[in-house]
Amino acid sequence: MRKKKQYDDDNNMTVAEMNVEGMRWYTSKKEQENRKNIEGINYTKNEKKAMIKGAFRAYLPIFLIAVGAFSIVFGLIYLWLVFNS
Repeated sequence: MRKKKQYDDDNNMTVAEMNVEGMRWYTSKKEQENRKNIEGINYTKNEKKAMIKGAFRAYLPIFLIAVGAFSIVFGLIYLWLVFNS
């Protein structure tokens, strides 16, 4: 990680709050609290593997449908080009 620059005249005092609603980097107070709570959780190796496996199993049907639809369209275009030439 890059080390932050330290300036001599910086006293870590905030002059203006930059967390403004409507900006893309805006995070509400509730989100900030949730993020602090989540950062403190440590998972074991087996728990991490189980979470990753669950995510893959959740997205697998969507992925297979997309690949199947692409294959069908590709096959139809191929047949159309072969028999219409």
